[in-house]
Amino acid sequence: PEWWAGERQGWVAESELGPDGPVFVIDDAGAECSIHWDQRIRSYIHVATYGFGSADIGLRTAPALTGPWSEPVMVYRPPESEMSGIMVYAAMAHPEVSGPGPDELSVTYATNSFEFDDLFTEFGSEHLYWPRVITIDVQEVKAQIR
Repeated sequence: PEWWAGERQGWVAESELGPDGPVFVIDDAGAECSIHWDQRIRSYIHVATYGFGSADIGLRTAPALTGPWSEPVMVYRPPESEMSGIMVYAAMAHPEVSGPGPDELSVTYATNSFEFDDLFTEFGSEHLYWPRVITIDVQEVKAQIR
């Protein structure tokens, strides 16, 4: 594999990294997120969940995969984030799925409970551990980042 070693070195083989290792491109990318090139705004877009348990969905952009990345803009507060004992996680963009408008980006996120047994309640079977789909207007977000 190759790793980003910064502007001076660029992409290098793992054996050439040295003791400092690779350069961080996004220091809080999250374990479950997405990055894609979006032709509409001519930028890379990173979508992730920000927070643990109660969380927001944020988006940031960059002209290159290696950055520089903007600060995240919180674009959606899932209603489940207001519920006690519920976690919101795994926000990801799905550019391959068309939104209702030309500038709409489809985004999914997941919900779960901190209590396993909640999954087997009526509420849990209807509302937990099912993906949620929202759409975000990428032009509006891009305007907020500038």
